[in-house]
Amino acid sequence: MIGQILRFGAVGGLATMVHMLIGTMLIQSGRAALVANCVAFAIAFAVSFLGHISFSFGRQHVDPVAALWRFGWVAMLGFGVNQGVLLALLRLTELPAMLALMVLTTVAAAISFALCRGWAFRDRSAPLIARACAKTAICENALNTGGHWH
Repeated sequence: MIGQILRFGAVGGLATMVHMLIGTMLIQSGRAALVANCVAFAIAFAVSFLGHISFSFGRQHVDPVAALWRFGWVAMLGFGVNQGVLLALLRLTELPAMLALMVLTTVAAAISFALCRGWAFRDRSAPLIARACAKTAICENALNTGGHWH
């Protein structure tokens, strides 16, 4: 599990750097922060999904099409929160756009990790009973008897 966390962090770090680099370049070239964030998000999404499906969760039995849909939902939720809070910060505070983008990107990465690990890229090959319970004596007994509780 530690290896998976490190791999997820590496991919997330790369995607975050891509997001920040593209967002920064676009803002510095005169693009509106909200537009820059949209473009940077789309590019970082592709980097993140490809990295997670092949590296972070490459050892798991994950249906790539289902994972793409679930990851898309996770990413859109994170993006929606990110974009809404960015808009509020830009309109209601004097926080510089660059600082707001950096803070929000970090928060979105933490939320994404929790949702990806628990849902989007969850290994679907394990039996339901194995996923649903810890390895207690009762659960081990159920697994050893073909799922019948004794």
